[in-house]
Amino acid sequence: MGYITRFRVTRTVGTDRSAFDAYLAASPRYINKNNLSGSESVTWYTHDADIRDAMLASELTEIDLRGEGEEQGDVWEKEYRRVDRVVVVSTYRLKLTRGGQPDVIETL
Repeated sequence: MGYITRFRVTRTVGTDRSAFDAYLAASPRYINKNNLSGSESVTWYTHDADIRDAMLASELTEIDLRGEGEEQGDVWEKEYRRVDRVVVVSTYRLKLTRGGQPDVIETL
């Protein structure tokens, strides 16, 4: 067993997400829409490489991903931006606040 995380794609930009979803659903990843909607937790250590590859195989140019780990306070957001044939990733660790929006406490 590994460290499980609840992943949620919060935003996509591009013409067709179906090629992106199909790439992630294929073997050996088997990541489906439930895994990307935040409704299921999954162990997915290669999510950065897989999302980069799926973006390059599809028409998506921007993806925002939120992760909530099994440990309290392990919440982060990542922005994936495709520029030509390169995907740039920005990572933000969040601090949850009661009754408000999460605060960015660290840019990784």
